[in-house]
Amino acid sequence: MEDLPARRDRDFHQLDLDGDGSVSRQEFIRAAHEYFYSNDPNAPGGLFFGHV
Repeated sequence: MEDLPARRDRDFHQLDLDGDGSVSRQEFIRAAHEYFYSNDPNAPGGLFFGHV
């Protein structure tokens, strides 16, 4: 099982698309859009809102 800090870092880097060390408003909106409209259960939006 993956430890929490490693999982947190991996998930954060999936959301931080430009690599600037923060999740911008646009990156968050993109994740929310993916959560509601993507058929991919592994889309980064699931990292914020949980998998359906």
